[in-house]
Amino acid sequence: ANTALEFGERLPPRDDIPYRRVFEAGATVVTDLFESQRTRRPGVAVLVPVRRDGGVRWALGARLSSDHLSALLRATLARPDALAAIMDSSGRIVARTRAHETFVGQPAPE
Repeated sequence: ANTALEFGERLPPRDDIPYRRVFEAGATVVTDLFESQRTRRPGVAVLVPVRRDGGVRWALGARLSSDHLSALLRATLARPDALAAIMDSSGRIVARTRAHETFVGQPAPE
């Protein structure tokens, strides 16, 4: 199911590699930054294992947009002028509290 699509609309192809990692590791997987095929907006996916009878039976996933992650960062900061960012495993900026649009997808500075 994909809540971004109209009922009955064909699902876009998905990258099975993160799903396989959930089943192999039996642990939550957070993807690197990617662009949504539907919205063309950057974000990440969080995939969690669903266990039944001692094993992983399903993987439940949600896509988190960079815009929403940036808003969450801004809402949780004690000081509005503070700078915070989220990076993926390749070191690219996923979300940022200031100049978000400029920096998302760029390599994080040293």
